[in-house]
Amino acid sequence: MTWRAQRQHLTSRLPAARLTDVVSRLAGVQAQLLSSVQLALWARTDGLDREALTDALWRRRSLVKLWGMRGTLHVLPTDELATWLAAFGTYRGYGMDDSRVRTLVEHVGAALDEAPLTRAGLADAVLARSGSAELAGMVAGSWGLYLKPVAFRGQLCFADGDGTLVRFSTPARWTGAPVDPVAPATALRRVARRFLAAHGPATEVDLARWWGVGHGQSRRMLQLLGDEVRQVRVAATPAWALAEHLDSLVSTEPTARVHLLPAFDQLTLTAPRDERAVLPAPRARVFRDQGWVSPVLLRGGRVAGVWRHRATTRRLTVELEPFARWGARARATTEREVERLASFLGGSLTVTWLR
Repeated sequence: MTWRAQRQHLTSRLPAARLTDVVSRLAGVQAQLLSSVQLALWARTDGLDREALTDALWRRRSLVKLWGMRGTLHVLPTDELATWLAAFGTYRGYGMDDSRVRTLVEHVGAALDEAPLTRAGLADAVLARSGSAELAGMVAGSWGLYLKPVAFRGQLCFADGDGTLVRFSTPARWTGAPVDPVAPATALRRVARRFLAAHGPATEVDLARWWGVGHGQSRRMLQLLGDEVRQVRVAATPAWALAEHLDSLVSTEPTARVHLLPAFDQLTLTAPRDERAVLPAPRARVFRDQGWVSPVLLRGGRVAGVWRHRATTRRLTVELEPFARWGARARATTEREVERLASFLGGSLTVTWLR
C-alpha cells in the first residue's frame, strides 16, 4: 500500500495544474459524489483551487464524466477516451447484447449529437425519432440502467447541467473531437497495464473486482500484457506486477505519513479487503452496505481509521476515528493534514478525535 500511495501521488503531490495527470494515473476516479472526486484530487495535488474540478469538467472539458468500470460513474481524461470506450465496449453485461439497447444507442446518439439534453428531453427526442414509448421509457425511468450501455458504446456522457437538471451529450460533441476507434484487445491491454501501474501488485481477483468482470476475463486481460508483467508474492499470495516496477516495489520504505482519503477513493476501492496488514479492522467499517466506501485515514500504508467532515460557508467540522489509540506525534501529523483540508474548503476549523 505504501508503494501504491507513492504511485498515486499521495506522498509526492503534483502541482494543481496537473490534476488531469492525477486522474490518468489513478485509472479514473469514481464519481458517485463529485465532492469525493474533488477531495481525491486535493489529496494528491498542491495548490488546488476549489473550482478546478468544475473548470476541468464543464469549461475546459479536459475531464469527462460518464458511466464506466463496474457500471459506476467515473471521471476520465478526455484524451484517453478512445481507449476507455473501446474497453467498455467489450462488456457483455448491462444489456449490451439486448436488441432494444442497440436500437436505443442509435437513437440516443443521434439526438445528443444535435444538442445536450436533460433526461426528460432525451426521452422526448427518442420518442420522436423512434415512435417507441418503450424506448423513451427506458431513458426516462431507468435510473441509469439503460444509459450505461449507451455510454459504453460511446454515445453518452455528462454535459454541464441546466440549473439543477443533469444534461447529457455524446463524447464526440462534448469534447469537440472524434473518438477514434481502438482495437478491443489493445484497449484491454492498456487498461490492465494502467491498473497495475497504480494499483499493483494485484491478483486476478483484484482486477476482476475493479473492472467488474469474471476471473476468466481478468486473467485474459493480464495475459495480454505478455512479458510486461511478472508474478510476485504478497503475503504469500501470488499477484502480478509490471516488470519495470519490481525494483521500486522492493526498495519502497514504510512511511508514517497520514493521508485523508475521501469516500470512494481509488486507493481504498482497490485495497485487499481480507488482508489484516492492510485493513486491521472489520471490513464493514470501510466497505459498507449498498456499495458505500467510507473516507479513511491512511497511515503507514494501512487503512488505520475513518473520518468524516461537515462543511458550511463558515465552519468545517472534522471527526477523526482511528481504529486504535494514536500517540501525540501521529495526532499532530494528522491535524496538519486536516489544517491543509481547512485551507482548501474554507471555514473555521473544529477537530474532534473519537478515540
